[in-house]
Amino acid sequence: MPKPFSRRQFIAATATTLAAAQFPVRSEDAKPTEFQLACMTLPYSQFPLARAYAKLETAQLMVQKGAWKFDHDQPCGEEANIAKHEAAEAGCEACDASIQTHGGMGYAREFHVERLWREVRLYKLAPVSQEMALNFIGEHVLKLPKSY
Repeated sequence: MPKPFSRRQFIAATATTLAAAQFPVRSEDAKPTEFQLACMTLPYSQFPLARAYAKLETAQLMVQKGAWKFDHDQPCGEEANIAKHEAAEAGCEACDASIQTHGGMGYAREFHVERLWREVRLYKLAPVSQEMALNFIGEHVLKLPKSY
């Protein structure tokens, strides 16, 4: 099994975990603050977070499918690249929505969203860029001609 795919699976799993940090309300133990409850009732807050959450769930399913294939010595390049791409996109979308919702405080170092954004944003570049993941999907999955 090629080593890069296992690395991409790991990166995707890490990115989905970081992205999930933007959704603390899912936890039974997390009690939203009054400000969070007020923000959650507004469509401009709900829709971007809901969109990012849907992408996050998709990425997590692809991580699990790819991990299962990897464990059973089956090719998992498609799943690894889709999971890596979608996890990075979902994480950035979730962080962007969180930063936008909280305004200037979302960008402050004390608020931790800024740190999560920096960490998740890195996965759009490494270990391979989003464009290289899409190149793999286009060439090997969709059987399109090489584009680079």
